[in-house]
Amino acid sequence: MPGQISRVLIVVILVVVTLIVVRSFFVPETFGEFGHYRGAAIDSIAATPIRYAGQHICIDCHDDIDEIKKGSYHRGVSCETCHGPSNDHVVSFESDDVILPNVPRERDHCALCHQYNVAKPSGFPQIDQNVHNPIKRCITCHDPHAPDPSEALGECSACHTTINRMKNLYPHALLECQQ
Repeated sequence: MPGQISRVLIVVILVVVTLIVVRSFFVPETFGEFGHYRGAAIDSIAATPIRYAGQHICIDCHDDIDEIKKGSYHRGVSCETCHGPSNDHVVSFESDDVILPNVPRERDHCALCHQYNVAKPSGFPQIDQNVHNPIKRCITCHDPHAPDPSEALGECSACHTTINRMKNLYPHALLECQQ
């Protein structure tokens, strides 16, 4: 029995010494200052440059686009989701050199969200870029701020939007609807 107690005591001492060494060399000095956080993290975060302006800033100047978006499927999508960080755009109005935000026009940009993926809910608008108007840009038929299905889809889509969306994902997309 005494041999086992000495071995356990040695293991406990090694664990305590290891914790003290780790605490003194690898844990920042300000850790624990504000609970289970590094106190200097506040200064590090405050020193990070601001990149995003926020949708509320965009609405100050672009209230007409906000009105269009409010009634569309993109009502919950922030402006900077598509246009990228826009703080530089907002700040640039104070100088003579205005920086414009990114205005995506290529098909691949819309496909970031709308490319067909079986894991997405069936009601989410998805396309197969190879079949759905493969040559045209998305903005040819869809307003990016109110991307409702375009009128060019045909008469059937007025009542059968779900079927039409599903049809656009398959090889039948190029076939005309039969009444």
